[in-house]
Amino acid sequence: MMGVLDLNGPMQIQRGVKWAFAIMTTLYLLTGAAAIVVPVYFSRTATESRRVVIVTDNVLRSLYAVGAYIIISALSGIVGALAPLRRKRFLQFYTWTIVLLILAEVSVGLWVWYRTLDANDMYAYNWRMLWPDSVKQVFQDNGSCCGPVLASKSCEQLSYGCMRVVQAYAQGYLSYVYTCLFSFVIVDVGAMLAGMVVLVMRNDEERWRWSRSKFVFSQQARTGHSSPSEAPTYIGAMDDSDNYFKQ
Repeated sequence: MMGVLDLNGPMQIQRGVKWAFAIMTTLYLLTGAAAIVVPVYFSRTATESRRVVIVTDNVLRSLYAVGAYIIISALSGIVGALAPLRRKRFLQFYTWTIVLLILAEVSVGLWVWYRTLDANDMYAYNWRMLWPDSVKQVFQDNGSCCGPVLASKSCEQLSYGCMRVVQAYAQGYLSYVYTCLFSFVIVDVGAMLAGMVVLVMRNDEERWRWSRSKFVFSQQARTGHSSPSEAPTYIGAMDDSDNYFKQ
């Protein structure tokens, strides 16, 4: 990716912008890979584990779609950056897909936070009505509490109920979820800004080339040939303006 944005002219993309775009796009691509690796890892673990009360099977399936979305978006940015003058739409697609992803991630974060406002009632209901005994027993065995699964070893001694254990586990697990989610948002914002900078500088380069080409062709119209001092400024055959942006 170090060859991206190899433009020519006084407004060519600086090396720092190339590095920033390459780094942020790579990090963005890695978040997509992580979104696929996480559900693959969880799918290999036992279904009857405490994490199922936070990360459900539906969440895991949605992560596959998110990972594919990010990878496609990142690849479009790479393709566009390899020839920015000819592939402006790839860069625009890259930037707008990141914008939509940021909105979706922030919305999910706010939704999860809103759900935690009534976490006590929600987990109490799930314990009574939804969670299987296998999950309850995992909480009992790991939290040394006693719930309705009397076969658990923790019920052989006097102990408290399990709701406090469930709430403590859920709060700790959700802190990891929030950290990962908003870390992804930070990476996405950086990638979006890098893409926007590349687009702005690409548009400036395009305007500069058009203004210079108009000057050269106007000189050709008046004198019958281009000025020797202007000719070295351009790459390729400048006799045909239609081929100009194929460089």
